[in-house]
Amino acid sequence: MKRLDKYLAGEFVKLYLLAIIALSVIGLVGAVVDNLADYLHGGYSPAAVARVFLWMIPGVFVQFSPLAVLISVLVTLGLMGKHREMLILEGSGLFPLRFLAPFFILGGLLIPLVFLVNETIVPASFSRIKPRAEISNPTLALPQFFFYAEKFRTAENLFEKPNILIFYPEGNLKEIYRGERCLIEKDGQWVIESGLRVMFSVEGEVLDDLSFTRRSFDFQMSREDLEPLLEPVQALSLRQLVGYLARLNKAGLDPVAIRTAVLSHLSYPLLNIFVVFLTLPLAFSRRFSRPALVTLGFLLAMFTYWLFSFGLALGNQGYLPPALAAFLPQIVILLGAFLFLCRSLFDNP
Repeated sequence: MKRLDKYLAGEFVKLYLLAIIALSVIGLVGAVVDNLADYLHGGYSPAAVARVFLWMIPGVFVQFSPLAVLISVLVTLGLMGKHREMLILEGSGLFPLRFLAPFFILGGLLIPLVFLVNETIVPASFSRIKPRAEISNPTLALPQFFFYAEKFRTAENLFEKPNILIFYPEGNLKEIYRGERCLIEKDGQWVIESGLRVMFSVEGEVLDDLSFTRRSFDFQMSREDLEPLLEPVQALSLRQLVGYLARLNKAGLDPVAIRTAVLSHLSYPLLNIFVVFLTLPLAFSRRFSRPALVTLGFLLAMFTYWLFSFGLALGNQGYLPPALAAFLPQIVILLGAFLFLCRSLFDNP
């Protein structure tokens, strides 16, 4: 079996390198198409734009590594099926799941590599990318504090159309603040212009309704406390997120969005091994053609990426516990693999 393992491992490595290079190029081309005009309008020279996209390569590698793993396993098994190698090996008594063993090992080896790149190289590369002039829809959701703005102007340190909601411990709305603009001073004071403040009783009755031109408020939250809202999560390492969460916990705050982001840094590299489970139909099935099973694998991969994003979105809004939100794809994949194995063993005892 050592010869089989070496053969499968060699094929996997070659295909993985080809797949990750191709996917990285596709990802960078997509980023160029989506953002090139914005960067050029923002005053970037063509050379500066090229450097920006080169610094995106580590993040693209982390993002597409699980898909490259899946493609490599699917193509390897597909070629073995085409040449009837899998059928011969099964005829010799080899259990179909045994084919996947080298892929599980190599996928497992990729986990620390992807984690290391995501925690060291990716934050460093993002720090070299000049921040955009505007950030759309910065949002912070806490149990007793909710903040949302339409835009954040980086150069002016200014929020446009801010909305702030403060809640009683019981969950009832306590205060609403709205304005045209909001600036957070160095001393932590929030200066809101052309705004409105409405205060409510615990029963929901309006206690005070105040319109103002310019007024300062102390929400016990500084500009640094909002830092993760003003740059992508990819630009923050796990250590930075944990430190940020610790600062908020000392202030009595426990934002589910940050806890979800912390756990997502741990869960995403694990997809490099979990996607191998998606190839089980190709290793076991005899009812469908190989092209159909490869197509099914790609659809399952897209579903996995969607499930990961969907879980994070629900976790950020507090609809799912952070652990469940971050590890939702792994849970679904394991459950699906278990049910498929049970059915396959039952149909082919």
